[in-house]
Amino acid sequence: MFGRKNIEILPEDRVKLPVVLGIKPGHYLAVLYGCIILAVLFMVLVYPGLSKPGIVAVISSEPSGAAIRVDGVTLGSSPCEVFLPKGGRIVEMVLPGFESHVVRIDSGGRIFASNFFPEKIPVKGTLTTADPVAAFAAEAADYVRWSFAGEPAEVNQIPLSLSEGAYRTGPAAVDPELKQEMDTVLKSALRFASTKAAARDLLRAKFLVGASGLSPSPFTLIASVQEAAASIGPEGPVRTWLAGLGYGSAGQADETNAGRTAIRTNGANPPLSSLTLNGQEFIPVRGGIIEKNGVDSPVPSMFMAGTEVSSASWDAFVAENPKWSADNREALIAEGLVSRDYLLPIDHSAYPRPAVPGVSWYAARAYCRWLSGKLPAALSGWEVKLPAESEWHYAALYFEGRSPAGSGTPENLSGGLWEWCGEPYAPLDFFPPSSAVNEPDSPERPVKGGSWINQPGTVNLTTRGSLPPGSSSPFVGFRPVIAPISAGPAGTK
Repeated sequence: MFGRKNIEILPEDRVKLPVVLGIKPGHYLAVLYGCIILAVLFMVLVYPGLSKPGIVAVISSEPSGAAIRVDGVTLGSSPCEVFLPKGGRIVEMVLPGFESHVVRIDSGGRIFASNFFPEKIPVKGTLTTADPVAAFAAEAADYVRWSFAGEPAEVNQIPLSLSEGAYRTGPAAVDPELKQEMDTVLKSALRFASTKAAARDLLRAKFLVGASGLSPSPFTLIASVQEAAASIGPEGPVRTWLAGLGYGSAGQADETNAGRTAIRTNGANPPLSSLTLNGQEFIPVRGGIIEKNGVDSPVPSMFMAGTEVSSASWDAFVAENPKWSADNREALIAEGLVSRDYLLPIDHSAYPRPAVPGVSWYAARAYCRWLSGKLPAALSGWEVKLPAESEWHYAALYFEGRSPAGSGTPENLSGGLWEWCGEPYAPLDFFPPSSAVNEPDSPERPVKGGSWINQPGTVNLTTRGSLPPGSSSPFVGFRPVIAPISAGPAGTK
């Protein structure tokens, strides 16, 4: 049953190849197989070098991370290997804030076995910057934008913009003056460290600046920790910040200072007791201190508009600045300065007329700049501007509990329209803004006060919101202040 069975081959099963041109099958099959092997070898070893001649550039830069462009097309970041087709090529290394490094290469390339052993040439470049602090601030601005993305997931990490910027510009920190400016940028960035990922990036950047862009030594590490502890601020906000990030429970935060806001008036009164500008009353506010989470922030003496800017006041501005008229809406939208609801009339009984509707932050800033040109001589050295968040909050507390509107108290500070503030929005408002020229910018601007659409009791003077500066909303207006030009953090003007 399991025995071996012989297979019989019949004559008709045999295949006999014919003789071709007098050549026996054994000869021409050998030639055919040889040709096939040669063709395969040609396609594998020679054809790639003929059809796609070129070389591989092994590119490195100092500092690393530069974008690599070949003939204007970005192909990677250093260090990397990039194929350069045959011919004259321009390789450019680019970093924000640095002068680009350009290399011109006449690319040839070997023909044989180029797929397996391509010709490689090293291409190195050193990028320099005339203003390392500005370059660092540019990376800090990218860090700020990413801070609005929230805590990243494990599979969706965010770039280490701030610490990479510190690595690239850190060598400049050997100069004590430049190090101080870079530390000020870091202090500004602290207000945006609202996630664990952002906090890690910030601390890594602090250590790199302290070590002048190198790996921290024990000495520089200890010095950076000491500087960070001293520059971050008082214990109250630090503990509140760490608790908010999940490093310890909220109960471990400073119970005395967490959430506390208070003001103390100790400044001089404004130089005028009353002021009307463009038909709008401005009410004097004596300067002082606003305390938030144990941090004292000075607030200058100023004047605050008694009402949100009215349609009549806005029309006077547009008469001299037709660029900002409703008829020019489409052009302003194209520039990113307003959105579709810009100056659209609101047909709702609860709308706080006569406030002008749908004014973007950019439009409000333009109005303030225009009105600054109409200040009286007694206010030389002052300006009309959107208030800093701390200024708006201070004034609201300053007037809280005073006589009703109409007797030296602003109207609708709560519940009229959300009101634009000037400086960039920062998630952590209990750290005071830095006065640095290079404070990182934010993609959004704060709004305060709530609006007519909010239910009573859902918004108070401490409530914060934010919107992109080009937004135009029927729920957002603005209330300018008049303050000394030197007052307020960078970005409020």
